[in-house]
Amino acid sequence: MKISRSKLDKFIALHASGDYTLDVGARRERYMNLFPNKISIDLDPDNDPDVVGDANKLPFDNEVFDQILCTEVLEHVEHPYEVASELYRVLRPGGKLILTTRFMYPIHEAPNDYWRFTSYNLEKIFS
Repeated sequence: MKISRSKLDKFIALHASGDYTLDVGARRERYMNLFPNKISIDLDPDNDPDVVGDANKLPFDNEVFDQILCTEVLEHVEHPYEVASELYRVLRPGGKLILTTRFMYPIHEAPNDYWRFTSYNLEKIFS
C-alpha cells in the first residue's frame, strides 16, 4: 500500500488494538490512544520510550508480542536484515507486523538516514 505522511496516522488507526504491541523507534505517548497495551522502544532516551534499546538486539523474550508497530524506522537502521530477524523473533506465531518506511523522501535525521526500500526489497528482507 502506498502511503503519504499525511495519511500515516489514518493508516495506523486502521490497526488499532488492545493487543500486546511493541512500538519500535517511538515515543511512549505516540499512538497510546490506539494501542493502550503497548511498549515503546527507542535508542534515544530523550524520546521518552518505555525501554531504551536497539532494534538490532531487542531486549525481550521470544514470541511475546501480538503485534509490532514499526513506522518510519527501517530506513534509519544500519542493518535492516538484523532488525527484521529481531522483529520476527519477538512476534508471536500468527502475530502482525505493521511496518511503514519511505521510498521517495528527502534525507532526514542525517547522518542516520541509510535506506530507501522498494516493495520487492521489503519482501526479500522479511521472507
